[in-house]
Amino acid sequence: MKSNLAVLSSALFAIQLLLVAGCGSQDPPNGTVACGAQPHPCPEGYQCSTRTKTCWKGGIEPAGDAGGNVGGDAFSPSDSGQPSDGFAQADGSSNSADGRTDGNTADLATGPQDALNDTPSGDDRPDVSSPDLPLTDGDARLPDAPSSPDTPIVQGDAGATCPSPKVSCGGQCVDLSAGGCCAATDCSGSCMTCTTDHTCAPLKGMDDPTNRCAGTCDATGACKAKKGQACQSATACVSGTTCADGYCCDKACSGTCEACDVANALGTCTTLSSGAQPRAGRTACTGSGTCVGTCNGASPACFYTTAACGTATCTSTNYQAAGTCNQGTCAMPAVQSCSNACVVASGGCTGVCSPTAVKCSATGVPQLCSSAGGWQDQTDCQNGFTCSAGACACASPKTTCGSTCSDLQTDSNNCGTCGHGCLGGTCALGMCQPIAVTGNLASAPTLFGIDATYLYYYLPSTTVPYTADAYRISRSTTGAAGSMIYTSNQGLDFPYGVVGTKLIIYDAAGLMSGFTIGGSATTKSPLAENIYGMMMPHWRSLQPTNYAQIDSDQSTAMSFRWYNSSNSLVATYSESTLNVAPTGGFLYFSFFAAGNTVYWIRQVQDSSYSATAASGLYATTSSAPTTRTQLAGGTEIGGCTMIDANSVSIILLTPSTYYDRVPLPAGVGTSYPQSINTGSTTVTEFATEDANGFYWADTSGNINRCASVNCLSTSVVLATGQGTLKGFYQDATALYWARTSPNQIIRLAK
Repeated sequence: MKSNLAVLSSALFAIQLLLVAGCGSQDPPNGTVACGAQPHPCPEGYQCSTRTKTCWKGGIEPAGDAGGNVGGDAFSPSDSGQPSDGFAQADGSSNSADGRTDGNTADLATGPQDALNDTPSGDDRPDVSSPDLPLTDGDARLPDAPSSPDTPIVQGDAGATCPSPKVSCGGQCVDLSAGGCCAATDCSGSCMTCTTDHTCAPLKGMDDPTNRCAGTCDATGACKAKKGQACQSATACVSGTTCADGYCCDKACSGTCEACDVANALGTCTTLSSGAQPRAGRTACTGSGTCVGTCNGASPACFYTTAACGTATCTSTNYQAAGTCNQGTCAMPAVQSCSNACVVASGGCTGVCSPTAVKCSATGVPQLCSSAGGWQDQTDCQNGFTCSAGACACASPKTTCGSTCSDLQTDSNNCGTCGHGCLGGTCALGMCQPIAVTGNLASAPTLFGIDATYLYYYLPSTTVPYTADAYRISRSTTGAAGSMIYTSNQGLDFPYGVVGTKLIIYDAAGLMSGFTIGGSATTKSPLAENIYGMMMPHWRSLQPTNYAQIDSDQSTAMSFRWYNSSNSLVATYSESTLNVAPTGGFLYFSFFAAGNTVYWIRQVQDSSYSATAASGLYATTSSAPTTRTQLAGGTEIGGCTMIDANSVSIILLTPSTYYDRVPLPAGVGTSYPQSINTGSTTVTEFATEDANGFYWADTSGNINRCASVNCLSTSVVLATGQGTLKGFYQDATALYWARTSPNQIIRLAK
């Protein structure tokens, strides 16, 4: 019983102390009394914060700054024997309504109880209305004495609450909208902190914990950039640094070759590496080329080399030595005048001659001045060459053609121009002379064919029955005898051409026959027969694989038929005619074959017998026999006669003194052929063309050449005295023809 009275007496005394404290006690504010020394450093009812080493009470826990936020700091044990946080209850639960730990969670479940025997008391605080109910010293719900001018927390059943718009903050009710704060983050702007009395104040001399200041807070509480951070002006940097090259730098860094923006060293004034140029805004290193100044990695000033510069040169006998760099400029020494020769490689005026100079020695040997300034003999001149101006050359009138000296007027290998050979003939006045492929023949030959190896001709008999024996001879021989390949055994047999190994014969009976050249047969064998048929004349220089036969009576029909050398029909082309006089119709004339292509002139007349636009030069080929192509047209083409077909053009002979040509390849057209005026009034049917010019024979026996586009001004005579021609052919290198008086087959290099 005495023990209970003692307990009650102690409780009443505690209540009295609490009431006295609640009515104006002078308890120190939280965080103002240092602690850390044992055993009882803090006043009654306070706990020691292990973070700030200051005394706190009422469950308020510092947040690590001066604002007194509720945080997670643990309190050291106090003299009251309370739990380490100062507000831990027996059951360890917490009341989140006021941010402090509740005395007993069971109270919230069963109703209020008094502090002595845990009986209901009507609220969640100690019942102090009766002196017989002692206070429990361990109950954390005892009201705190005010420690700041802020409104005290009103205690309720569920814990501490604050009237709106205030909020509970460290045991106090704080109006944040009126400028109060619970933490630094409640303060506007950077470099602000929350003090212990819950007001905002500048944060000085440390980094901003809110990170609103990206740098640091200076001694005045202003946000400044730290060393190595970007800046716009010197005032933007924290004390001890200055803004240089866009960064807060450890010093002014104003040297020409200094910079504070060097990678991996931002904010540290660094000397620029060797070869670098100063930053923009600083004085540039002067000079140019080899002598230009640069940073060298060691000095804050520009470094200027003293290396050699410029180029040593010789101008005639004057020597300019190389220079030396001097503060960015190449200083060249004075020019020296040499008494003999200037040689750069030897250091100036040291040679007897200037390098690369040439001359002829006293004995006619070409000499070259070496790089050391001395004369050196070169290869002696040979093969007709002599030394001239230090080089081997041909003495006039000879010309250098490759490795030899040639007289272009007489050299048969270089006739008229280098590389133009006369194919075994001679050269006179710069022109190749005709060569007789055969000797003199018994009668006047007619040249009727050519292939890759042979020329084909026939010799007519001079007595009845008139026959024409066929011969062939190699194109490259000179003065040789031809070989007979066919003997005519009936009158009026005439060879017309060669297809492969077949000699094509046309006789008076209208029979087309083939004779195998060099074969065992001794007689001709019929290939095709038609009393109106005839072999297409003259293949000229384009060797066919088929032969073509024309069948036309020029009144009802016209057709072409191609046969191969085995007499097999290859292709046929035909047209019907409407030659119904006197109302008009068609006329066909001037047929010609070249290769496997047949050309003809087709004249279409109206009822007045006038040629229409459908008249012209036409062509078709065995590979596309149904396709008729008009190569040239016009009303006047009917007066022309085809005399040659070659790889460049179709040549036509007009009734006047001109040749006409239709260029190949040609498409459908109606323009009149191009005229070639040779300037001769005696043109003949013997003409041809290649890529190098137009060739023709005149009635005076001359063989001529000109450029087809400008014949009058480019005409030259290739050969004279050729008499009357019978047959005119070409290949890639020569012209061939048959002539009389003497009777020969002739070759002439083009």
